[in-house]
Amino acid sequence: MLRRLTGWTGPMGVRTHLLLLVMALGVPFLVYMAASLVVNLDTERDHARREVRAAALLAAARLDEQLGRLTLLLGTLGQSVGPVVHEPQRVDALLRELPPEVRAQIYNLSVWTAEGRYVASLVPAVGVRMPSVADKPYFQEIVRKGGLVVVSPVASSVSGEPLVGLATPILHGGQLIGVMAIAVRVDQLYRLLGTEDSLPTGALVTVLDADGRVITRSHDAASWVGRRLIDDPAELAKLRQRVAGAAERGDETGTLRLFGYAPMKAVPWTVFVGVPSDDAIAPAMARLQRSLVFGVAMLGVGLLLAVWAAERVARPLRLLSERAVRVGRGEPVDRRPLHGVSEVAFLAATLNQANEALQQRTQALQASRALLRKVTDQVPAQLALLDKDERFLFLNESFRARLDVDPQTLVGRSVAEAYGEEVYAEVRHHFQAAWAGQPTLYQRRLLQGDRERWVEVTLAPCFDPEGPDPRRVVELCAMVIDVTERHLAQERLARSEERLSLALEGSELALFDWDIPAGRFYMSAQGAVHRGGAPCEQVTTSREQLALVHPDDTDRLMGDLLQTLSGKTDTYEIEFRGRRLDGSWVWLRRHGRVFERDANGNAVRLAGIEIDINERKAAEERLRLLAETDPLTGLPNRALFVVRLEQAVQRARQRGRPMAVLFLDIDHFKQVNDTRGHDAGDQLLKTFAQRLVEGVRTSDTVARLGGDEFTVILEDLGRPDDALSVAQSLVEAARQPVMADGLELRFTTSVGVAVWTQGELDGPALLRQADAALYEAKRLGRDRCEVVGLGEPSGADVST
Repeated sequence: MLRRLTGWTGPMGVRTHLLLLVMALGVPFLVYMAASLVVNLDTERDHARREVRAAALLAAARLDEQLGRLTLLLGTLGQSVGPVVHEPQRVDALLRELPPEVRAQIYNLSVWTAEGRYVASLVPAVGVRMPSVADKPYFQEIVRKGGLVVVSPVASSVSGEPLVGLATPILHGGQLIGVMAIAVRVDQLYRLLGTEDSLPTGALVTVLDADGRVITRSHDAASWVGRRLIDDPAELAKLRQRVAGAAERGDETGTLRLFGYAPMKAVPWTVFVGVPSDDAIAPAMARLQRSLVFGVAMLGVGLLLAVWAAERVARPLRLLSERAVRVGRGEPVDRRPLHGVSEVAFLAATLNQANEALQQRTQALQASRALLRKVTDQVPAQLALLDKDERFLFLNESFRARLDVDPQTLVGRSVAEAYGEEVYAEVRHHFQAAWAGQPTLYQRRLLQGDRERWVEVTLAPCFDPEGPDPRRVVELCAMVIDVTERHLAQERLARSEERLSLALEGSELALFDWDIPAGRFYMSAQGAVHRGGAPCEQVTTSREQLALVHPDDTDRLMGDLLQTLSGKTDTYEIEFRGRRLDGSWVWLRRHGRVFERDANGNAVRLAGIEIDINERKAAEERLRLLAETDPLTGLPNRALFVVRLEQAVQRARQRGRPMAVLFLDIDHFKQVNDTRGHDAGDQLLKTFAQRLVEGVRTSDTVARLGGDEFTVILEDLGRPDDALSVAQSLVEAARQPVMADGLELRFTTSVGVAVWTQGELDGPALLRQADAALYEAKRLGRDRCEVVGLGEPSGADVST
């Protein structure tokens, strides 16, 4: 039959072989496709199971999302309704303010008191038909357990239609004060699934509760809601396990369906998605049938292409055979190339193509040399190639333009011949290194008349990769670049750096430069002087620099530094204490900025200046002491006392330990000034201040408010009575005589004590109480202490 198809009467030729090849490939392919039709049915069925299971998971997730929004709505409204749950009009007004899009998703929203009495509803008729829900199971469950309760479908008391409810407690101050419930129509609940656009035709969606009853259904929901679809205890137990899966079974109408099921997270419901089994695998069957038809069609097309290809191959064979016959006869032969796709036609044209290729390569080589010459002549550098004897093989035109040398006059000449033995002797070691296989770079000075020029020479070795030793250098490539401007710029930079160094030395400023990736920190010579050493440039590490910072300033310095490195601040300014060589501390100020960042924006280099500000800091400390201390006694003044008192009250609140404030003055101090003079009065004040300091702990604060008025802050008392003990000891210490101008002077003191144990009492109030207690001590005869804060004010007369 194949002979009749091809028309070939002799031995089988190319066309016959091609047809047999197509048949040998096509027929097994068709058999394979037919077998795959049967084998893939089970695979497609498994795929359909996964699809319906995924559809069930999607539907459950969407319904969970919608119920979650309704639950969130209940929680939000519960917070708003809670304070006014017993005011029906205000609650009703809040419900009426719900946005239209929210009201469109629900049937009703009702509010009930904690006793189950009706408060308000979007459907007012609910309150008439159902004034109390105290007997409802869902209400009793909320009262008993609290939390969200889901109400299975029930008939509306107003319209009679089936509804699904969500109820949640309304809490205020942790107590149940009411219940809020949302009712959703069953048909609305199905629309919440939002699965119409993701399910195949004929799909049936059903939502069941934990008892196997229908919550909603995609078709004829009204007649199915509340019906029990699962009675088998084993299936109910599996349903209550709340797992996702797929199964194939007949439905209530006898139709065989693939079911996917998935549990919901918000409520104990399960979503079922069922698709008729025939519909589920129908697309796969259609695809396989189309593939089979397509395979048969492709086989037919392959046979036709085989016939056409065989003709394309056979024709040049015939022509080649005819030319062979003519050659054998000695007749002229057509030397035009044979067109076709067969190897025979290619072989016939090989000789002509080889001749043409040789000519093309020759032309390409000439063009390549011309292009190389054109490119190298445009390079702004002198390029040369030298052989093993260091003779010039090639030079570009830059030698003429840059060095005023005709490149053709140097071809064939050695370096020594071209530039002289003296010049060659200076650079011979560079050539020796290049011949040893090491790329070499050097600079040298040239004199052209009265003009000085600097050039940079690069010698690159050229290896022989195809020779017996691939690392043997056979030629040198030389590149000469004019670097006169760069050389002059480097000289100018060096002079500028020298001037900058001299200026920094004269200004007592130190220059620092931090190479961040390398961790190298450069400090000019003045930096060593700041730290008590001799002028000397230093290069240290970042860690060593940080170790020289005072521990109390480390966090602040690192915080400001990170702000600058991250780009949040433009400049880096910090005042800190640095360690001297003798172990003391010196105040320093650094000012700098980031001068370089990498491609990712990370800081690479930070530089700036450092200055010694120790004298300025000492002056500032002296001014601070003048502003915060009493010049006569050296004690804290009123301003500093007020600050420390507030700090002490704050610490007492944090630690929960009692504290006290003592208000003291010297009894009859004015008489001392009037009879003995102000010098004696000043001496008495200083002696009294010294006795107060010696009579309390170092952690306590003694201050002079003015005149003969003094205060004491006692912190961290073991018990409140300790304040009275300290006050009594100060009264006794004051009785000791004082020598003033050679005369013995006796005096006493009165003390008012205010004790803080707990509460909201602040510093000023505590001071006022101590002042009031002092006044009471003076009223009762002086030379004593009075206490408030230990219950009722109580006096302590220590005159005995």
